[in-house]
Amino acid sequence: MKKRKRDRNRRWLVLLVVIAVLGWLGNRTLSQINALLKPHVEKVAASEVRNAASAVIKRAVDSLQLETEDLIRIERDTQGNITDIIYDTQQMNELMSRSLDAAQESL
Repeated sequence: MKKRKRDRNRRWLVLLVVIAVLGWLGNRTLSQINALLKPHVEKVAASEVRNAASAVIKRAVDSLQLETEDLIRIERDTQGNITDIIYDTQQMNELMSRSLDAAQESL
């Protein structure tokens, strides 16, 4: 009777050790796979975020009424050569502010 009980206990012990070893090996394997895949997943995620941000900014800027004549004035001499380029910084700052507000609303 005692021998049967010892054999049964030994089987349970072996079973528990095998399960523990398999669990440890599975954990190590998944950790290694994670270490291999993580850099690739991070690169893809960064690329997707850049693409999404670019799309949002493009939509925001497209929604604005942009007149380049209001931002830049080119002066030419009598022969048609460019003598001066004048930037309207106030208009540029307003445009930048409106585009940032539009991009923020899109996000």
